[in-house]
Amino acid sequence: MELEQYRERVMPPMPMSLAGGMQSGRQQTSTPGEVLIKVQEDLKQLKERLLLTANIQGSGSGSFGGGHGGLDISTLENAISNTEMAIMRHGEELVGYRNQQLTTLPTLDPNLHMPQFDQPFPDKLYRDKLTQEALGHRNTPMDKSRALTSYEEGPKMVKLLTKRPMAPKSGVHDLMGAKQVSFESPGIKMQHDQEAIKILDPTHPENRETLHAMYGISLPLIVQEKDYVHAGMDRIHKGSNIEPATVLPRVNRIYPQLNPPGISEDDLNRGLLSLIERGLIPPAAEITIEPSPIRQSRAPLHRIGELRNRKHTPEETKKADSTLTGVKLDPNIKTESDLCSEKGERVTSKPINPKRPAKLLRPSQQKVSSLQLEPPSGEPTTRTPKGNLANDGSGRKKESMVLNPTVIEASEGNTPTTTGPTERRLEGEMALVPRVPNSHPYPPPVTPHSAEHLRSLDHRFAIQLGKSKTSSPEYGAFKQHYCLNWGSIIRTLGDLEALLSKFKITVALVNGDKLADLAMKYELETSPSRDELLSVVVNLDTVMNEMNTPGQRFKTSQGKHQAATLIQSMWRMHVKRSAYLHYRKQKWAAGMIAISWIMNAKLSKIRKQLVNTNRSLIDSYRLRMKLLSSTWDEMKANQRIIIHIPSLGHSARVRYTLEDMALEQSRQMGRLCDLADPNVKIIYISPVPVSEEFQQYFSKLLGLKPAVLSGDVEHQTQMDERFTIIVPDALESFPNHSMCLTSLIKYSPLTVKRIQNLVAGNSAYIVPGVIHRDELHLSDLLDVPVLGPEPDVANSYATKSGLKRIFVAAKVDQPPCEFDIHSLDQLTESLAQLVTEHLDNKLWLLKIDDEFNGRGIAVCPVNEHLKCFQWAKKQQMRYGDKWNKKWAHEPAFQKILEEIPEILATHTKPANTDAYPTWEKFLDAFLEKGGVIEAYPSSENTTAIRVDVLIEPTGTIQIVSQGDQIHAETQFSCWGTTVPQCSIESKQLNEATMKIAETCKNYAIIGYVTIDFVTFIDPVNDMQQLWAIDLNLGFSDQLSLTNLTKYVSNAVFDPDNSLLTVSAPPNRVASKHRRRRREEKEFSPNRYAVLSTRLFHSNMSVIHYSVFFQMCRAQGIGYDLKERQGCVFTLLDSYSRQSVGMLCLHEQLPSALATFARNLHVLHHELSSPAMQGHTNFHAVIKDIEEILGVAVVNEELQKQIVDKDEKTANKAEDLKKADANKAVSIQEK
Repeated sequence: MELEQYRERVMPPMPMSLAGGMQSGRQQTSTPGEVLIKVQEDLKQLKERLLLTANIQGSGSGSFGGGHGGLDISTLENAISNTEMAIMRHGEELVGYRNQQLTTLPTLDPNLHMPQFDQPFPDKLYRDKLTQEALGHRNTPMDKSRALTSYEEGPKMVKLLTKRPMAPKSGVHDLMGAKQVSFESPGIKMQHDQEAIKILDPTHPENRETLHAMYGISLPLIVQEKDYVHAGMDRIHKGSNIEPATVLPRVNRIYPQLNPPGISEDDLNRGLLSLIERGLIPPAAEITIEPSPIRQSRAPLHRIGELRNRKHTPEETKKADSTLTGVKLDPNIKTESDLCSEKGERVTSKPINPKRPAKLLRPSQQKVSSLQLEPPSGEPTTRTPKGNLANDGSGRKKESMVLNPTVIEASEGNTPTTTGPTERRLEGEMALVPRVPNSHPYPPPVTPHSAEHLRSLDHRFAIQLGKSKTSSPEYGAFKQHYCLNWGSIIRTLGDLEALLSKFKITVALVNGDKLADLAMKYELETSPSRDELLSVVVNLDTVMNEMNTPGQRFKTSQGKHQAATLIQSMWRMHVKRSAYLHYRKQKWAAGMIAISWIMNAKLSKIRKQLVNTNRSLIDSYRLRMKLLSSTWDEMKANQRIIIHIPSLGHSARVRYTLEDMALEQSRQMGRLCDLADPNVKIIYISPVPVSEEFQQYFSKLLGLKPAVLSGDVEHQTQMDERFTIIVPDALESFPNHSMCLTSLIKYSPLTVKRIQNLVAGNSAYIVPGVIHRDELHLSDLLDVPVLGPEPDVANSYATKSGLKRIFVAAKVDQPPCEFDIHSLDQLTESLAQLVTEHLDNKLWLLKIDDEFNGRGIAVCPVNEHLKCFQWAKKQQMRYGDKWNKKWAHEPAFQKILEEIPEILATHTKPANTDAYPTWEKFLDAFLEKGGVIEAYPSSENTTAIRVDVLIEPTGTIQIVSQGDQIHAETQFSCWGTTVPQCSIESKQLNEATMKIAETCKNYAIIGYVTIDFVTFIDPVNDMQQLWAIDLNLGFSDQLSLTNLTKYVSNAVFDPDNSLLTVSAPPNRVASKHRRRRREEKEFSPNRYAVLSTRLFHSNMSVIHYSVFFQMCRAQGIGYDLKERQGCVFTLLDSYSRQSVGMLCLHEQLPSALATFARNLHVLHHELSSPAMQGHTNFHAVIKDIEEILGVAVVNEELQKQIVDKDEKTANKAEDLKKADANKAVSIQEK
């Protein structure tokens, strides 16, 4: 029948014979698609048969079947062609309509219970049947009753055809799975579109009528306070519909000091915020509103008992009733209003408490909270202003709900009682009992037109024990309001119910509007998170308290199963994690073993490579030294280049503790004075940046050599070609590594290349400072020998313990000492033994092996704090000469040993607190690096002497400098020296020096060696003693300034007599005037120099060197070339300019010291002001010089007294001789 109807619409009339032939060759099909395909195949077969029959008969009349009534072949062909075209066209239309997606509108009948389907309904056959019905009625006019109809096979639904159907929401089944296909004219389509617009727009005036006409839905008529339909809404008005407002002119914005424009009354009516936004009121203006919109008053405080006993007025009760709606969460509990409404009786607000048997409760359940939506009679109702509507922050009002918790007590044998007429006790859960108004029934369903009023209620509904109360009016109102988006809402609501059911939440009040917003937000995305789901719950605090209760999640029906699952999962996790941790530990151990083995193998390989490299460097060094020793005499007589590297190759620990490593290495600028030999050229490696002013000063200073020789200032020359100052290019690359200068040159390829170019083809050698291992690398890079010992030899004998071995081998006098101490027990035992053997020594010194210049020294006054000292002295007197025996020391040694640890911990203090602030830090360094213990001289007056010796490669030993050290800040820190020394006989000093030098030569030590002695008067025998106390391998600061002194004065140092002599200038002529000749003194060849490279004044950094020299010239501080005496400065740092070196040369030592002190005093006065004294050591130096001058005066007086006494003794002896002679003569005469 379906196919027959289709033929009647799409095919022309055909003879019965043709139709019969087609009927016989066709079978019934089940779907329209198969019918269309089969019809098309039948038509093709029919066409072929007709053409074949026509060709056989060969009839010329052009008809088939013969006679007048035959079928015309051409007509049949046209009919068949038209049929094929129609089938193809309508087939394409059918496919297009079948692909359309239609939206569904659920029924609004609240009493209809719709079944839930797991699969879309109806099935494919049902949809095909609907399509065939649509094709069968294509030519019939469109009827509104047929456009939206309900089907007998499916659920009762209402179907709405829209212009652009929406895709079905994920997770929500379309209960009306059929798609209604219709073919209407453009006018009908336009009419349907307009009707859809009316239905979808709740504010449209014809919305209510259209729903009633099309769907039969009669919505209640609500009287509107405001007419939303305005005249003129059908016409679009273009342009601005408000008058322009006054704004702050551009001139006032540019120049705020101008008077602002006036403010009209219309501008004031626009409000204060508008005036600020338009600039008429400055944003930073302080605004005070008179009168103030906020009034302060004291809030009344009420007691709970008074509030409960107070009765409400009818007006208050009426207002309270208007804020609540009837919400029944538990259908099993009925109120009296429900029962009375069923019987037609009067409704009261008192709920019926059904009689239930009493239930025994555990102590934890004896107090059960219940929520109450209506306050009991006699209690005040909590209200908010403006009709009990509160703002929720989203711009809309919501009704406030009063929740009064009550406590219900239960006991055995007693039924639970309530404390109010509206409270009810539930078994194990909380119940919300609604209050039914007395005179107002439930509100009628609202229309979309009154959506604003509906949203003001927030559409609150309850979820009890994880299930929504779908039968409650609130839920129905919420579902009706959001019917168009119910698919996404029901999915989000299901997630919320699952979450609450998981924790068995008793009651949760849901804000429907927030739930709808959340559902629309995640409509096409993943499910919302737990926090977002809980954000729609009104009583969030109560819900969170229940969820956070331990074990709450296991109180559900599946709680035991979930608990068992959790326990099993936690146990499996524990087992697996323990196994994993064990595996990871084993894997880590295996990895560490593998890495350690690989690192050990690589380190062994690298060590072998380093040993081979070091061996090759040492072999190269020895070959160069052998060549240097064989050609040394020849090299001294010919042109040569000396590479001066003032490097301090101390240990890394010492270098890192130095405040300014570069400044310490720049104190030897006097090395340039080797240019006194005309065959020498100098390459000086500077550890600090060199400025042009710095370079010019030394160029002029070195150019004074001809003027010094001639005595004429005009005879100066340029020495720039004979010396070169080079700064390593890696000087700024290692600012925090405290690398010595040799290491910086090693990592400066440009500097190495330049030195190679300068020494190419010339005889050259390196004069280092303190030997470092990198000297071997640098010597190998430059192919130049080093005038110094091997690094291993230097490291062995340059320490405090190593030099003691040299002194012992040289058999020179040294203080009582013990060396190579590396433990605390060894320290205490050695010190106790030394104190026992030498009870007369008051102070004992502890010295760290790798320190220098008095930094690593600690003073221990043992005798002052030794309790058994007097007893030990008695023991010494008791044994007498036998005290030197070890067995005599044993009793005293044991007692002293018991007291030594306490004395060391409490009374030992480091001499240099900058390097070692406390004894603990000093002790750590002492035990780490090792050290020595030695005695300090018992005499009150001691003098330290420094001697510089040059051990040439040929073995020749030459004393090049001698001087007395001057100590200022501490008695162990030297700030300067006086050259030559005047403290001891030269013969005694030279003998000890030569012994030590010979021993050093035997230990393969060559180059410059500095030896420190101390001399004093022994209080026991009143004899002058000389002890060797220190030895340094390298070029010293004293030797540097001694060379500068000899360079500017043309002086000659005589070590045998400890004299520094100068020759008279050749142009010195006696004056012709008698008075001047009388005033002129005889020229004295002897000179004494005071040398220092450690003068410091912080205020010198604020002036340039040119200003500094002008200041000195104005104060008479300078050098006299004719007299060959005066003051000469040596610059150390061209940028910080806080340190400077100075030497004073004079005929007498007291005069030189006095001149030195006067110059320092003048400089401090010029550099400082009362408000800016600065940090300096000038005062300490001046004080030390004054003490030295005072001792010198005392020594002169003593010397005079001794001379006078000797003269008197001689005169008396002569008188006695004369008397004896006269007596003998008289006797002979008699």
